[in-house]
Amino acid sequence: MSMNKTLISLYTLLFLAFAFLPTSAHAEIKIINISGESFKKNFIPSGDNSTLQIFGGFAGDEADCDRKDNVATCNNCPTGGTTFKVCNRQRAYVTLKLQVTFTSTSIAPAGPASRFIPKIEPVITGTGSIATMDYDKTPSEVTTANQQATIGVTWRELCENVEDPDILDADKATCNIQITQGFRIGFDSATDGLTEGSGDDSTTISINFSSPSNDFANVVTDPAACTTGGICNFTLAPGDEKAIIGNTGTITAPGSNAQPSNVLLYCDETTDFTQVTQNTPTAVIPVVSGGIIENKLSGFKNGVTYSCHAAVQDEAGNIGLFFKAGATGCPTGTPANICRQVTPDSVIGLFSEDTNCFIATAAYGSPFESQVKLLREFRNKYLLTNTVGRTFVRFYYAVSPPIARWIALDPHRKQVTRAALTPVVWGVSVFMNWSWILGVAVLFGCGLIAFRRKFL
Repeated sequence: MSMNKTLISLYTLLFLAFAFLPTSAHAEIKIINISGESFKKNFIPSGDNSTLQIFGGFAGDEADCDRKDNVATCNNCPTGGTTFKVCNRQRAYVTLKLQVTFTSTSIAPAGPASRFIPKIEPVITGTGSIATMDYDKTPSEVTTANQQATIGVTWRELCENVEDPDILDADKATCNIQITQGFRIGFDSATDGLTEGSGDDSTTISINFSSPSNDFANVVTDPAACTTGGICNFTLAPGDEKAIIGNTGTITAPGSNAQPSNVLLYCDETTDFTQVTQNTPTAVIPVVSGGIIENKLSGFKNGVTYSCHAAVQDEAGNIGLFFKAGATGCPTGTPANICRQVTPDSVIGLFSEDTNCFIATAAYGSPFESQVKLLREFRNKYLLTNTVGRTFVRFYYAVSPPIARWIALDPHRKQVTRAALTPVVWGVSVFMNWSWILGVAVLFGCGLIAFRRKFL
C-alpha cells in the first residue's frame, strides 16, 4: 500500500510541475485576418498558419495605379491599347498598409497593471539589432487572452526593415527589392519593444517582396527566340465554345523570386494579332509545379476567330513574360506554335472530348481500341482542318448515332461492320504512316507517264 501511495504522490507532483510550467511563446497566436497584400498563400483564418506566405507584388510603374487609398491594392495594368507591359492587377505600393488582425489564447495578466502591447518586428538572423518599426496598433494594448488586435504597417516600412546589407536604401524605400523576410507579430508583456521575452507571445510570418527584374518584362514574338522561360511554344486548338491549349512545356518565371501561378491568355475577336489588347484576361489557367491543370478553356463563341497573346502571372500577382505573335494574320502553313488563332465550332467540340467515333466504337466495342484511335486521329488531322472535311464530319455525326446503336445490339452486325471497316482502317493507316511512300509512288508514276509520252 505504501508503494502505491508513493507512486500516486510522484504522479501528482509531475502533473503539478507540468501544469505550472511557463507557457512557451510563439504557440498560441491566431491570425484572424490579413488585408493590404497582393496575395496570400496557405492562410487559414484562426487556424494553423505555420506555412503562411504573404506576397507584395510591385511589378510595373506605381504611377500607373488606378487608385492609391492606402487601404487596398491598386491595378496598374493597361485598360486599352495594344502595348503589353509588366503590371499587377493587385499591386502593392509603398504607402499601402499591410494589416494583420490576431489574438493570443495564452497571455495571462500577472496583476491589475498587466498589459500587452501589439508588436511587429523583423526576424534578424545575423548579428544586427532588431529595429523599432513605425506602425499602427488597434487597440494600443490588450489586457486579456483572446482579445483581438490589429497592426497596420506600410509596405515601405516593411521594405526598409528587411535584413540584407546588399540592398540599397534607395531600393528599400521604393520596395524595388526581391527577398523573403520573416517578421514576428505578437504581444509584448514587458513593454521592452520586443516579443521574445518571458510572458510574451508571438508567431513568425513570411513576407515575400517581389519587384521583378528586367527579365520578367521580356516580350517574345518568335518561339525560336524564347530562351528566358515563360510560356512560348504553346498551341491552341478549337472545341465547342472552347479553346484547347497544348504543348505548354514547363512554365517558369525568370526575373521573379515568386513561382509561376497562372498562365493568362488575352484573346480578341480578330484575325490581326496587332489588334489584341491587354485588358482583362480571356482565360486564367492555374499553374501547379510548372504545368497547367486545365487545358480546355471556356467562354469562346463558335464560328468566331480569336487571336491570342499569352503571359505568365507569378504568386505575387506580377504579370509579364509575354508571348505576342507579331504577324497580322496566319498565312497557310504557319506553324501551330506561332499561329495562336482559334475558331471554335460545335462539330469540332465533338472531337474535343476525343471519344466520338460512333460507328467504329460500336463495331470494335470501345473508343480506346487501336483502330478507333487511328480513325479519330485521321479525323482530327485531316478532316477537321478544312471546310469540306468539317462538313462531312457534321453530316456523319448527325446520321451515325442511331446506326451505331443498331450495330451495337447484335454481335453479328458488329462483325460485319468490322470487316467493312478493315480496308478503311488499312487505307488510313497507310496514308498516315506511309504517306511519303505514296508521294514517291505518285512522283514515279508521273515521271513514267511523261517518259512514255516522250519516248514511246
